[in-house]
Amino acid sequence: MELQHMDTIPEISGSPTSGFIIGSVFISLLAWITYYKLVNFIISSRNVQWNFNIVATTHALLLTSMSLVCMTYYNPPLLTKLCDSNQRPAAMVLSICLGYFIYDTSWCLIYWSEHKNVMNVVHHVITIAIISVVLSVGVSAEASTNIIFATEISTPFFMFRWFLREAQMKESLLYHVNDFIFFGLYVTFRVFIGTWYVWNVISYPDCPPLVVELSLLAISAVSWAWVPSLCKMFFYKIKKLMSSTDIQSGTSHVETKVPSLV
Repeated sequence: MELQHMDTIPEISGSPTSGFIIGSVFISLLAWITYYKLVNFIISSRNVQWNFNIVATTHALLLTSMSLVCMTYYNPPLLTKLCDSNQRPAAMVLSICLGYFIYDTSWCLIYWSEHKNVMNVVHHVITIAIISVVLSVGVSAEASTNIIFATEISTPFFMFRWFLREAQMKESLLYHVNDFIFFGLYVTFRVFIGTWYVWNVISYPDCPPLVVELSLLAISAVSWAWVPSLCKMFFYKIKKLMSSTDIQSGTSHVETKVPSLV
């Protein structure tokens, strides 16, 4: 029996209204704040950074999944209709993402005295500006959700890295394997595929206004900004692992620092 591909997918197409976008962003912001408060209540024994990173990991997993659904069922095929008017599924994903980054940036500023992370705040402010531009101009939301998938797919592994370090497992085999997966996904999707896709969007005929093009270029610039540190981490880890006689016993001592990406 032949299955109809779109029969099981709810029809929510159509251009989003300003009220739809504003409402979605507000609900998203409220939901992330509530979720963070709930995590703090349930896991009160942990510090705020731990609970904050649980929320960040949830966001990465959720946005990766939602953007994949958009790419599979709602967005046009890759490299086609790259500058069309925004549709509700993609606008919803961007609105949820925007609400999260407003919450995330606010948290960073509230706890600035304890966690001074300039690059993290700058990265999030740029992301807020980019998403706001795409939603306000009304074009390229579908292309942006494709880019979100490429940029977020490596983030859960980065967050898992942080949790492993907090659990004093940075010398374990699991920690090293996770590092290599994170590096591979970041370079493959966020740097190479992401840059290739952004270039195709901005060079597409009848492309969106200059402000959208600059915003998409900023996404690539942010991704490339961490490449030197990541490469340094990768090759330093390779060197240490090659000189180690027994990784599983914890005799290797690999100290690497990766800048915050979320």
